[in-house]
Amino acid sequence: MGEAVCSSSSPAAGIPAAAASPPITSPHLEDSLNAICSHHTVLRILDDWFHNAHPVAPTVHVSQFMQHVHDGRATRDQEFCSLVISFCASTVATLPRKARDRYPEVTVKKCYIHGSPFLRPPPGSWDKGERGSASAEPRRDFTYEWCLAKYNFSTSTMASGGMDNALGMLLLNEAGVGVRHILSYSISMLSRVEQEMVKRLYSLIFLANATVDLFSRPATMTFGPGDNDLRHLLPAELPDDALLAEATTWPSRLTAPTPVTFVPGLNHLSSLFHIWHRTRLRQSCGLLTPDYLREQIQSTRVILDNLPVSLRWRGRLSRPPSSTFGHDVQMANLYITALHIRSNLLELGSKLFFTLPAFSEAATAAEHQLIVEDLLEILSHMPTDVFEANGPSIVPKARDMGAALHTDGSCAGTLEKLRELLKAVGALDFWPAGGSMAVS
Repeated sequence: MGEAVCSSSSPAAGIPAAAASPPITSPHLEDSLNAICSHHTVLRILDDWFHNAHPVAPTVHVSQFMQHVHDGRATRDQEFCSLVISFCASTVATLPRKARDRYPEVTVKKCYIHGSPFLRPPPGSWDKGERGSASAEPRRDFTYEWCLAKYNFSTSTMASGGMDNALGMLLLNEAGVGVRHILSYSISMLSRVEQEMVKRLYSLIFLANATVDLFSRPATMTFGPGDNDLRHLLPAELPDDALLAEATTWPSRLTAPTPVTFVPGLNHLSSLFHIWHRTRLRQSCGLLTPDYLREQIQSTRVILDNLPVSLRWRGRLSRPPSSTFGHDVQMANLYITALHIRSNLLELGSKLFFTLPAFSEAATAAEHQLIVEDLLEILSHMPTDVFEANGPSIVPKARDMGAALHTDGSCAGTLEKLRELLKAVGALDFWPAGGSMAVS
């Protein structure tokens, strides 16, 4: 993947690198990249990622990141090499149909085997590297590249191996510890672009943990009451090129600076998950009341009512000028997530306050039917590629909402709605033959 050189490279704008840790020339880097796929295929994978999945996880400054890919930094900087490989893993896990058709030789397992050894142990570790890796010494500090690579490997292993995947949980926890360390000790020393990328990743790690809890799995990190007031940590809702005094222009349609920003969608998604987080905190402290729960259910609707025009539901109407395919991807994620959280809040109420009319079996069943009707409306009106760009997150949420309707299903037409939902979800679900993406 390009020619290995001995000179050091400057860190990518928007991708912090430790000043005391210059790029290390290693003969293993190019071999590791070539063991996964050709340089041309890596570029194709990254193109697919930035066009499809980046709107949901805008974790790098695209033009600057691609500049360093084209400059061959991955062949001389082991941490950046691992980051590039981690994006390959995320892409094949998020877009399995495209991966099968365009680069079937690339798997999450192969990416992790060749990419993870270049991530040096965290600060203070006595570990001298994983299985004789080139990263012999612990790093002097956490960097954003290290945290993002860990996050990418985490989400890709959990996407391909399931939410209970132990390796995925471990990697997510490592990414969270690293980002929190940066926020606590070194955020002020970073550039504006670097600070924004760290904040975006922190939001995504919070979302990942809240999602795990939403599906009744043990969260890998604890977010306390103080994490509910994260306004100082919300990323700025600015286009990436506005974060730089000078933005590098590339001929590719994906790497050129653009006035489009996907951060508003990320911040609104965070607001939705904070509803669930606040509710769970109150429940754990014995302070959850029926009135509070009703308020939180209503809050899911209020957040959707206040979305920017580019993210508002419009049925089959054409896109407004401010909207892009990426905004459609975010829109599907936002509306389906809001319905899923609302469904889980209703289930919580039916278990704790079932003697009250608002959370009686009949009332809850009627609400679950409305949720599934709204879900079917979304699934039937948006193109399949929008849902595929959201990766494996849509199908489990839809099935979970269907299961809630089945449990409470006493309304007329419940079975018909469930059949419609199963048919729609079945068309979206996809697992490569032979489970080639598995990490175990």
